[in-house]
Amino acid sequence: MERIKKIVEECFGLDLNVNSRELKYVEARACFYVLCREIKGETFKNIADCVNKHHSTILHAIKEFPEMCRYNKSLLFKYKYIYKRLNKIYQKPESMTISEIIFKYNSLILENIKLRDEISKLQKDQKALLKQIK
Repeated sequence: MERIKKIVEECFGLDLNVNSRELKYVEARACFYVLCREIKGETFKNIADCVNKHHSTILHAIKEFPEMCRYNKSLLFKYKYIYKRLNKIYQKPESMTISEIIFKYNSLILENIKLRDEISKLQKDQKALLKQIK
């Protein structure tokens, strides 16, 4: 949960431990609570302990979060950005089938070959430019 907390704090530019009722803090904490539930499946109690709140506060904020996003598109944008970022971090390799892994592996090999060819071409162009300069 600390990793999620750090990313949320970074994105919102706030310290989630600050005991403030300002809207920006309320929204950032609610976003954190929702992400902990969705990404890690954390319990309300574990989330509450992490930010020194009561579990009912977490429950209320999670219930209100869709309404917060409805009125604040910036909050929704930040939530989606963080969700995608965390999803990449916490994605489990087991969730991919063997054929998906093979496909991804082959795609990476092809991309590597393409990049090597591009580097080779750029090196030739660089040599030609250096000859023109001299």
